Amino acid sequence: MTNTLVRDFDRLCSSIPDLSTLEFEGTGVWGGATVQLSQDGTWVAHWTSGRSPVADRFDEVVLKSAHGSLIITKAVVTSRHFPGPVKGMYISAKLIPAGADSGGDSSCRRANVLKLDTPFFDFLHVHGFVVDSTPMQRPSRSWLPVSTPLGDIHIYYLHTCKLLFIESERPVTEDDFDRCVFAIRLLLTYLTKAPLLGSSQWVAFADNGDLQHVEWRASGRTSPRPRMYRPIPSDWSEWGRVLDNFNLDFSETPLPSTMFSGMVQRLLDKPGTMAPIEYILAAYEQMLELRGALLSVAIESMAELLRRDGLMQSKKPLPDEVWDSVCHSLQDALVREVASEPDAQRILVSRIKNLNSPTNKDKLLGGFMALDIQLTEDEIAAVDQRNTLLHTGRLGSKASADGWRGKYVLEMRLLTAINKLLLSYLGYSGPVIDWGAKEPTTGAGSYVWVGKREARE
Repeated sequence: MTNTLVRDFDRLCSSIPDLSTLEFEGTGVWGGATVQLSQDGTWVAHWTSGRSPVADRFDEVVLKSAHGSLIITKAVVTSRHFPGPVKGMYISAKLIPAGADSGGDSSCRRANVLKLDTPFFDFLHVHGFVVDSTPMQRPSRSWLPVSTPLGDIHIYYLHTCKLLFIESERPVTEDDFDRCVFAIRLLLTYLTKAPLLGSSQWVAFADNGDLQHVEWRASGRTSPRPRMYRPIPSDWSEWGRVLDNFNLDFSETPLPSTMFSGMVQRLLDKPGTMAPIEYILAAYEQMLELRGALLSVAIESMAELLRRDGLMQSKKPLPDEVWDSVCHSLQDALVREVASEPDAQRILVSRIKNLNSPTNKDKLLGGFMALDIQLTEDEIAAVDQRNTLLHTGRLGSKASADGWRGKYVLEMRLLTAINKLLLSYLGYSGPVIDWGAKEPTTGAGSYVWVGKREARE
Protein backbone atom coordinates (compact mmCIF):
# COMPACT_ATOMS: atom_id res chain seq x y z
CA MET A 1 0.00 0.00 0.00
CA THR A 2 1.40 3.39 -0.99
CA ASN A 3 1.81 5.94 1.79
CA THR A 4 0.58 9.46 1.17
CA LEU A 5 1.12 12.82 2.83
CA VAL A 6 -1.59 15.43 2.24
CA ARG A 7 -0.56 19.07 1.88
CA ASP A 8 -2.17 22.21 0.46
CA PHE A 9 0.34 23.05 -2.30
CA ASP A 10 -1.02 26.55 -2.95
CA ARG A 11 -0.99 27.49 0.71
CA LEU A 12 2.52 26.15 1.22
CA CYS A 13 3.96 27.97 -1.79
CA SER A 14 2.19 31.24 -1.02
CA SER A 15 3.19 31.15 2.66
CA ILE A 16 6.90 31.25 1.81
CA PRO A 17 7.68 34.80 0.64
CA ASP A 18 10.19 35.47 -2.11
CA LEU A 19 12.61 37.76 -0.30
CA SER A 20 13.89 39.44 -3.47
CA THR A 21 10.40 40.76 -4.29
CA LEU A 22 9.81 42.40 -0.90
CA GLU A 23 10.63 46.03 -0.11
CA PHE A 24 11.20 47.35 3.41
CA GLU A 25 11.49 50.71 5.14
CA GLY A 26 14.26 51.39 7.63
CA THR A 27 13.69 52.41 11.26
CA GLY A 28 15.95 54.00 13.89
CA VAL A 29 19.36 54.93 12.45
CA TRP A 30 18.16 53.46 9.14
CA GLY A 31 15.18 55.82 9.03
CA GLY A 32 14.43 57.17 5.57
CA ALA A 33 15.94 54.14 3.83
CA THR A 34 14.27 51.80 1.35
CA VAL A 35 15.86 48.35 1.56
CA GLN A 36 15.78 45.24 -0.61
CA LEU A 37 17.44 41.92 0.23
CA SER A 38 18.32 38.80 -1.72
CA GLN A 39 18.35 35.27 -0.38
CA ASP A 40 22.07 34.86 -1.07
CA GLY A 41 22.91 37.26 1.76
CA THR A 42 23.17 40.70 0.15
CA TRP A 43 21.18 43.92 0.67
CA VAL A 44 20.86 47.30 -1.04
CA ALA A 45 19.61 50.43 0.76
CA HIS A 46 18.61 53.76 -0.78
CA TRP A 47 18.28 56.79 1.50
CA THR A 48 15.58 59.09 0.16
CA SER A 49 16.40 61.80 2.67
CA GLY A 50 19.71 62.64 4.30
CA ARG A 51 22.86 60.57 4.38
CA SER A 52 23.22 56.95 5.46
CA PRO A 53 24.75 56.11 8.86
CA VAL A 54 28.54 56.22 8.86
CA ALA A 55 28.96 52.85 10.64
CA ASP A 56 30.07 49.87 8.55
CA ARG A 57 28.58 47.17 10.80
CA PHE A 58 25.18 46.85 12.47
CA ASP A 59 24.53 43.95 14.86
CA GLU A 60 20.77 44.21 14.42
CA VAL A 61 18.62 46.28 12.08
CA VAL A 62 14.80 46.37 12.20
CA LEU A 63 12.87 47.09 8.99
CA LYS A 64 9.15 47.49 8.40
CA SER A 65 6.82 46.62 5.53
CA ALA A 66 3.22 45.73 4.86
CA HIS A 67 4.23 42.08 5.43
CA GLY A 68 5.52 42.67 8.95
CA SER A 69 8.84 43.33 10.69
CA LEU A 70 12.18 42.15 9.34
CA ILE A 71 15.12 41.75 11.72
CA ILE A 72 18.54 41.68 10.02
CA THR A 73 21.40 40.16 12.00
CA LYS A 74 24.95 41.43 11.42
CA ALA A 75 24.45 43.74 8.47
CA VAL A 76 27.86 44.73 7.07
CA VAL A 77 28.43 47.55 4.57
CA THR A 78 30.55 46.52 1.58
CA SER A 79 30.28 49.65 -0.60
CA ARG A 80 28.92 53.22 -0.48
CA HIS A 81 28.05 55.47 -3.40
CA PHE A 82 27.05 59.01 -2.48
CA PRO A 83 24.47 60.04 -3.35
CA GLY A 84 23.76 56.51 -4.60
CA PRO A 85 22.91 53.24 -2.82
CA VAL A 86 24.67 51.54 0.05
CA LYS A 87 25.33 47.82 -0.42
CA GLY A 88 26.15 45.15 2.10
CA MET A 89 25.85 41.58 3.36
CA TYR A 90 23.95 39.96 6.21
CA ILE A 91 24.06 36.70 8.16
CA SER A 92 20.32 36.20 8.62
CA ALA A 93 17.04 38.04 8.16
CA LYS A 94 13.87 37.05 10.05
CA LEU A 95 10.41 38.16 8.92
CA ILE A 96 7.71 38.24 11.59
CA PRO A 97 4.27 38.75 10.01
CA ALA A 98 2.10 41.49 11.50
CA GLY A 99 0.31 40.16 14.57
CA ALA A 100 2.36 36.96 14.75
CA ASP A 101 4.49 35.72 17.64
CA SER A 102 8.19 35.44 16.75
CA GLY A 103 8.25 31.92 18.16
CA GLY A 104 11.72 32.19 19.65
CA ASP A 105 12.98 28.78 20.69
CA SER A 106 9.53 27.52 21.67
CA SER A 107 8.29 24.27 20.20
CA CYS A 108 6.30 24.57 16.99
CA ARG A 109 6.08 22.87 13.62
CA ARG A 110 9.04 23.88 11.51
CA ALA A 111 10.33 23.53 7.97
CA ASN A 112 13.60 24.16 6.20
CA VAL A 113 12.92 25.27 2.63
CA LEU A 114 15.40 25.35 -0.25
CA LYS A 115 14.73 26.88 -3.64
CA LEU A 116 16.29 24.67 -6.30
CA ASP A 117 16.97 25.46 -9.93
CA THR A 118 16.61 21.82 -10.95
CA PRO A 119 14.08 19.21 -9.72
CA PHE A 120 15.19 16.87 -6.96
CA PHE A 121 14.19 13.29 -7.71
CA ASP A 122 16.86 11.01 -6.26
CA PHE A 123 15.47 7.90 -4.50
CA LEU A 124 12.33 9.70 -3.34
CA HIS A 125 9.83 8.25 -5.79
CA VAL A 126 8.69 5.00 -4.27
CA HIS A 127 8.66 5.66 -0.52
CA GLY A 128 5.37 7.49 -0.71
CA PHE A 129 3.68 10.55 -2.21
CA VAL A 130 2.68 14.00 -1.07
CA VAL A 131 -0.67 14.88 -2.61
CA ASP A 132 -2.50 18.15 -3.06
CA SER A 133 -5.46 18.65 -0.74
CA THR A 134 -7.22 20.90 -3.27
CA PRO A 135 -9.77 19.37 -5.66
CA MET A 136 -7.60 20.20 -8.71
CA GLN A 137 -5.88 16.80 -8.32
CA ARG A 138 -2.45 17.96 -9.41
CA PRO A 139 0.16 15.24 -9.93
CA SER A 140 1.50 13.80 -6.68
CA ARG A 141 5.08 14.48 -5.68
CA SER A 142 7.70 12.16 -4.24
CA TRP A 143 8.00 12.00 -0.48
CA LEU A 144 10.69 10.59 1.80
CA PRO A 145 9.70 10.12 5.47
CA VAL A 146 12.58 10.05 7.97
CA SER A 147 12.21 8.70 11.51
CA THR A 148 14.18 10.76 14.05
CA PRO A 149 14.15 11.31 17.83
CA LEU A 150 12.13 14.46 17.07
CA GLY A 151 9.42 12.43 15.38
CA ASP A 152 8.92 12.00 11.65
CA ILE A 153 10.61 14.46 9.31
CA HIS A 154 9.12 14.77 5.81
CA ILE A 155 11.17 15.58 2.70
CA TYR A 156 9.39 16.50 -0.52
CA TYR A 157 9.82 18.75 -3.55
CA LEU A 158 7.02 20.92 -5.01
CA HIS A 159 7.42 21.72 -8.71
CA THR A 160 4.82 24.46 -8.54
CA CYS A 161 7.17 26.70 -6.59
CA LYS A 162 10.50 24.85 -7.03
CA LEU A 163 10.84 24.38 -3.29
CA LEU A 164 12.30 21.43 -1.40
CA PHE A 165 10.71 21.04 2.05
CA ILE A 166 12.29 19.36 5.09
CA GLU A 167 9.42 19.52 7.54
CA SER A 168 8.77 18.36 11.11
CA GLU A 169 5.61 16.38 11.80
CA ARG A 170 5.25 17.61 15.35
CA PRO A 171 6.36 20.71 17.32
CA VAL A 172 10.12 20.90 17.94
CA THR A 173 12.51 23.51 19.30
CA GLU A 174 14.60 25.55 16.89
CA ASP A 175 17.96 24.17 18.06
CA ASP A 176 16.86 20.53 17.81
CA PHE A 177 15.35 21.06 14.37
CA ASP A 178 18.42 22.90 13.07
CA ARG A 179 20.71 20.08 14.17
CA CYS A 180 18.55 17.40 12.58
CA VAL A 181 18.07 19.29 9.31
CA PHE A 182 21.79 19.92 8.90
CA ALA A 183 22.46 16.18 9.25
CA ILE A 184 19.79 15.41 6.64
CA ARG A 185 21.02 18.04 4.18
CA LEU A 186 24.65 17.00 4.54
CA LEU A 187 23.82 13.32 4.09
CA LEU A 188 21.58 13.95 1.07
CA THR A 189 24.26 16.15 -0.50
CA TYR A 190 26.87 13.43 -0.02
CA LEU A 191 24.63 10.66 -1.37
CA THR A 192 23.23 12.50 -4.40
CA LYS A 193 25.55 15.50 -4.92
CA ALA A 194 22.43 17.67 -5.21
CA PRO A 195 22.98 21.37 -4.31
CA LEU A 196 21.47 21.29 -0.80
CA LEU A 197 24.02 23.19 1.32
CA GLY A 198 23.39 26.73 0.13
CA SER A 199 21.22 29.50 1.53
CA SER A 200 17.78 28.45 2.73
CA GLN A 201 14.67 29.54 4.61
CA TRP A 202 13.75 28.40 8.12
CA VAL A 203 10.01 28.53 8.69
CA ALA A 204 7.90 28.21 11.85
CA PHE A 205 4.16 27.51 11.63
CA ALA A 206 1.48 28.38 14.16
CA ASP A 207 -1.00 25.74 15.37
CA ASN A 208 -3.50 26.76 12.67
CA GLY A 209 -0.90 26.38 9.92
CA ASP A 210 -0.31 30.12 9.43
CA LEU A 211 3.21 31.44 9.07
CA GLN A 212 4.68 32.34 12.46
CA HIS A 213 8.02 33.55 11.14
CA VAL A 214 10.47 32.86 8.33
CA GLU A 215 14.21 33.36 8.55
CA TRP A 216 16.59 33.57 5.60
CA ARG A 217 20.08 32.36 6.48
CA ALA A 218 22.81 33.15 4.02
CA SER A 219 25.42 30.52 3.23
CA GLY A 220 28.69 30.93 1.41
CA ARG A 221 28.78 27.21 0.69
CA THR A 222 29.28 26.20 -2.89
CA SER A 223 27.50 23.11 -4.12
CA PRO A 224 29.05 20.17 -5.96
CA ARG A 225 28.25 19.57 -9.59
CA PRO A 226 24.95 17.65 -9.73
CA ARG A 227 25.40 13.88 -9.73
CA MET A 228 29.22 14.04 -9.89
CA TYR A 229 31.00 11.34 -7.90
CA ARG A 230 28.04 10.34 -5.75
CA PRO A 231 28.78 7.17 -3.74
CA ILE A 232 25.65 5.14 -4.52
CA PRO A 233 23.61 4.66 -7.73
CA SER A 234 20.77 6.99 -6.75
CA ASP A 235 20.13 7.95 -10.38
CA TRP A 236 17.10 6.03 -11.61
CA SER A 237 18.56 5.77 -15.11
CA GLU A 238 21.18 3.34 -13.79
CA TRP A 239 19.18 1.65 -11.05
CA GLY A 240 17.77 -0.91 -13.49
CA ARG A 241 21.30 -2.13 -14.27
CA VAL A 242 22.02 -2.45 -10.55
CA LEU A 243 18.91 -4.61 -10.03
CA ASP A 244 20.15 -6.97 -12.74
CA ASN A 245 23.78 -7.00 -11.54
CA PHE A 246 22.86 -8.04 -8.00
CA ASN A 247 19.70 -10.01 -8.80
CA LEU A 248 17.56 -7.71 -6.66
CA ASP A 249 13.77 -7.64 -6.63
CA PHE A 250 12.28 -4.88 -8.79
CA SER A 251 10.63 -3.42 -5.68
CA GLU A 252 14.05 -2.60 -4.17
CA THR A 253 14.94 1.08 -3.91
CA PRO A 254 18.40 2.67 -3.89
CA LEU A 255 17.98 3.67 -0.25
CA PRO A 256 15.13 2.34 1.93
CA SER A 257 13.55 4.93 4.18
CA THR A 258 14.35 2.92 7.33
CA MET A 259 18.01 2.70 6.32
CA PHE A 260 18.23 6.41 5.58
CA SER A 261 16.63 7.14 8.96
CA GLY A 262 19.28 5.00 10.64
CA MET A 263 22.06 6.84 8.81
CA VAL A 264 20.66 10.20 9.92
CA GLN A 265 20.51 8.93 13.50
CA ARG A 266 24.11 7.77 13.25
CA LEU A 267 25.18 11.26 12.16
CA LEU A 268 23.32 12.78 15.09
CA ASP A 269 24.82 10.30 17.56
CA LYS A 270 28.33 10.60 16.07
CA PRO A 271 28.66 14.20 14.82
CA GLY A 272 32.37 13.59 14.19
CA THR A 273 31.30 11.61 11.12
CA MET A 274 30.37 14.90 9.47
CA ALA A 275 34.07 15.78 9.14
CA PRO A 276 35.01 13.08 6.57
CA ILE A 277 31.82 13.83 4.63
CA GLU A 278 32.81 17.50 4.48
CA TYR A 279 36.32 16.55 3.30
CA ILE A 280 34.90 14.37 0.51
CA LEU A 281 32.57 17.14 -0.65
CA ALA A 282 35.39 19.70 -0.48
CA ALA A 283 37.62 17.45 -2.59
CA TYR A 284 35.37 18.05 -5.60
CA GLU A 285 34.72 21.72 -4.95
CA GLN A 286 38.43 22.65 -4.95
CA MET A 287 41.15 22.65 -7.60
CA LEU A 288 42.31 19.27 -8.92
CA GLU A 289 45.65 19.45 -7.11
CA LEU A 290 43.89 19.38 -3.73
CA ARG A 291 41.60 16.46 -4.50
CA GLY A 292 43.94 13.67 -3.38
CA ALA A 293 45.07 15.59 -0.30
CA LEU A 294 41.49 16.15 0.90
CA LEU A 295 40.56 12.51 0.26
CA SER A 296 43.60 11.50 2.29
CA VAL A 297 42.46 13.69 5.19
CA ALA A 298 38.98 12.13 4.89
CA ILE A 299 40.28 8.58 5.30
CA GLU A 300 42.58 9.70 8.13
CA SER A 301 39.63 11.25 9.98
CA MET A 302 37.59 8.04 9.54
CA ALA A 303 40.44 6.00 11.04
CA GLU A 304 40.59 8.33 14.04
CA LEU A 305 36.80 8.12 14.46
CA LEU A 306 36.90 4.31 14.51
CA ARG A 307 39.81 4.35 16.95
CA ARG A 308 37.90 6.61 19.36
CA ASP A 309 34.89 4.32 19.12
CA GLY A 310 37.09 1.38 20.11
CA LEU A 311 36.28 -0.42 16.86
CA MET A 312 39.90 -0.88 15.78
CA GLN A 313 43.30 -1.41 17.33
CA SER A 314 46.31 -1.06 15.07
CA LYS A 315 48.92 -3.80 15.37
CA LYS A 316 52.34 -2.73 16.65
CA PRO A 317 55.54 -4.28 15.18
CA LEU A 318 56.46 -5.73 18.60
CA PRO A 319 54.32 -6.62 21.64
CA ASP A 320 54.57 -4.02 24.41
CA GLU A 321 56.34 -6.39 26.84
CA VAL A 322 59.05 -7.12 24.24
CA TRP A 323 59.33 -3.52 23.08
CA ASP A 324 59.81 -2.15 26.61
CA SER A 325 63.08 -4.09 26.95
CA VAL A 326 64.27 -3.17 23.46
CA CYS A 327 63.39 0.50 24.00
CA HIS A 328 65.34 0.71 27.27
CA SER A 329 68.38 -0.88 25.62
CA LEU A 330 68.28 1.57 22.71
CA GLN A 331 67.89 4.56 25.04
CA ASP A 332 70.79 3.41 27.23
CA ALA A 333 73.04 3.03 24.17
CA LEU A 334 72.01 6.45 22.90
CA VAL A 335 72.75 8.14 26.23
CA ARG A 336 76.25 6.63 26.27
CA GLU A 337 77.13 7.49 22.68
CA VAL A 338 75.85 11.11 22.54
CA ALA A 339 76.34 12.21 26.13
CA SER A 340 78.03 15.41 24.93
CA GLU A 341 75.04 16.43 22.78
CA PRO A 342 72.06 16.88 25.13
CA ASP A 343 69.82 18.52 22.49
CA ALA A 344 70.40 15.73 19.97
CA GLN A 345 69.99 13.17 22.77
CA ARG A 346 66.55 14.56 23.69
CA ILE A 347 65.35 14.52 20.07
CA LEU A 348 66.57 10.98 19.36
CA VAL A 349 65.15 9.57 22.60
CA SER A 350 61.70 10.90 21.70
CA ARG A 351 61.99 9.29 18.28
CA ILE A 352 62.98 5.95 19.72
CA LYS A 353 59.78 5.92 21.78
CA ASN A 354 57.72 6.10 18.55
CA LEU A 355 59.58 3.35 16.68
CA ASN A 356 57.06 0.71 17.74
CA SER A 357 54.04 2.66 16.51
CA PRO A 358 51.88 1.12 13.77
CA THR A 359 52.54 2.36 10.25
CA ASN A 360 50.13 4.80 8.66
CA LYS A 361 49.11 2.09 6.21
CA ASP A 362 48.23 -0.31 9.05
CA LYS A 363 46.27 2.43 10.84
CA LEU A 364 44.22 3.27 7.76
CA LEU A 365 43.59 -0.32 6.69
CA GLY A 366 42.61 -1.31 10.24
CA GLY A 367 39.26 0.45 9.84
CA PHE A 368 38.34 -1.69 6.84
CA MET A 369 39.25 -4.86 8.74
CA ALA A 370 37.22 -3.72 11.76
CA LEU A 371 34.08 -3.26 9.63
CA ASP A 372 34.76 -6.37 7.51
CA ILE A 373 35.09 -4.38 4.28
CA GLN A 374 36.77 -6.02 1.31
CA LEU A 375 39.25 -3.92 -0.67
CA THR A 376 40.86 -4.76 -3.99
CA GLU A 377 44.64 -4.79 -4.32
CA ASP A 378 44.39 -1.58 -6.34
CA GLU A 379 42.37 0.10 -3.59
CA ILE A 380 44.90 -1.00 -0.94
CA ALA A 381 47.67 0.49 -3.08
CA ALA A 382 45.68 3.74 -3.35
CA VAL A 383 45.28 3.91 0.44
CA ASP A 384 49.04 3.36 0.74
CA GLN A 385 49.53 6.56 -1.29
CA ARG A 386 48.02 8.65 1.51
CA ASN A 387 51.31 10.30 2.56
CA THR A 388 52.28 11.27 -0.97
CA LEU A 389 48.86 12.62 -1.87
CA LEU A 390 48.61 14.55 1.38
CA HIS A 391 52.02 16.23 1.17
CA THR A 392 52.59 16.62 -2.58
CA GLY A 393 49.13 16.39 -4.11
CA ARG A 394 48.42 15.03 -7.55
CA LEU A 395 51.86 15.98 -8.94
CA GLY A 396 53.66 13.67 -6.55
CA SER A 397 51.29 10.69 -6.70
CA LYS A 398 52.84 7.44 -7.92
CA ALA A 399 50.39 6.38 -10.59
CA SER A 400 50.91 4.43 -13.77
CA ALA A 401 52.74 5.90 -16.74
CA ASP A 402 49.32 6.70 -18.19
CA GLY A 403 49.67 10.40 -17.36
CA TRP A 404 46.61 12.25 -16.04
CA ARG A 405 44.42 9.17 -16.48
CA GLY A 406 46.57 7.10 -14.13
CA LYS A 407 46.50 9.77 -11.43
CA TYR A 408 42.74 10.21 -11.89
CA VAL A 409 42.13 6.45 -11.52
CA LEU A 410 44.30 6.38 -8.38
CA GLU A 411 42.17 9.08 -6.77
CA MET A 412 38.97 7.32 -7.84
CA ARG A 413 40.13 4.09 -6.21
CA LEU A 414 40.84 6.01 -3.02
CA LEU A 415 37.39 7.64 -3.22
CA THR A 416 35.70 4.25 -3.65
CA ALA A 417 37.56 2.84 -0.64
CA ILE A 418 36.54 5.83 1.51
CA ASN A 419 32.91 5.54 0.41
CA LYS A 420 32.85 1.87 1.38
CA LEU A 421 34.22 2.67 4.83
CA LEU A 422 32.03 5.71 5.51
CA LEU A 423 28.81 4.15 4.24
CA SER A 424 29.39 0.96 6.25
CA TYR A 425 30.01 3.00 9.39
CA LEU A 426 26.78 4.94 8.80
CA GLY A 427 24.82 1.69 8.55
CA TYR A 428 24.32 1.52 4.79
CA SER A 429 24.01 -1.83 3.05
CA GLY A 430 23.77 -1.99 -0.72
CA PRO A 431 25.50 -1.17 -4.00
CA VAL A 432 28.32 1.37 -4.15
CA ILE A 433 29.65 2.93 -7.35
CA ASP A 434 33.17 1.70 -8.08
CA TRP A 435 34.68 4.91 -9.43
CA GLY A 436 38.07 3.25 -9.81
CA ALA A 437 36.63 0.79 -12.32
CA LYS A 438 34.28 3.27 -14.01
CA GLU A 439 35.52 4.12 -17.50
CA PRO A 440 36.33 7.88 -17.42
CA THR A 441 35.82 8.40 -21.16
CA THR A 442 32.68 6.31 -21.76
CA GLY A 443 31.11 6.51 -18.30
CA ALA A 444 30.43 2.76 -18.22
CA GLY A 445 29.50 1.94 -14.64
CA SER A 446 30.72 -0.71 -12.21
CA TYR A 447 29.27 -1.49 -8.78
CA VAL A 448 30.29 -3.34 -5.63
CA TRP A 449 28.24 -4.41 -2.61
CA VAL A 450 28.94 -3.37 0.98
CA GLY A 451 27.18 -4.66 4.08
CA LYS A 452 24.84 -7.59 4.49
CA ARG A 453 21.92 -8.28 2.18
CA GLU A 454 19.52 -8.93 5.04
CA ALA A 455 20.15 -5.43 6.39
CA ARG A 456 17.94 -4.05 3.58
CA GLU A 457 14.94 -6.19 4.53
